[in-house]
Amino acid sequence: MKVDDLIRDTDDNNSPYTLITKLCAMRKSAKSSIPRGKMHKFNPFWTKELTNQRNKRDQAQEIAEKSKDEEEKRRNVINWRRECAIMKTKSVSPRRKHGISL
Repeated sequence: MKVDDLIRDTDDNNSPYTLITKLCAMRKSAKSSIPRGKMHKFNPFWTKELTNQRNKRDQAQEIAEKSKDEEEKRRNVINWRRECAIMKTKSVSPRRKHGISL
């Protein structure tokens, strides 16, 4: 049931009856199309291990951004990217396990 179909059936004048009819049509359409209720068997995938890995990644980023020497900065950026990859691989497995799309 679409709102346009319900509204089309009403008059085009601005009487209070028409306005009420349009509002009822919108409410009826929203009630049928907006999902209600809670997720069935919700399992969070975020763990303490992922939190620790995120903190490691953030520290590696800060170190890489603060580096002055070119050689040191290059090594720190490589380390930062390594931590990002580890974070991504650790977060993908639990998501797949719980059926969360990526």
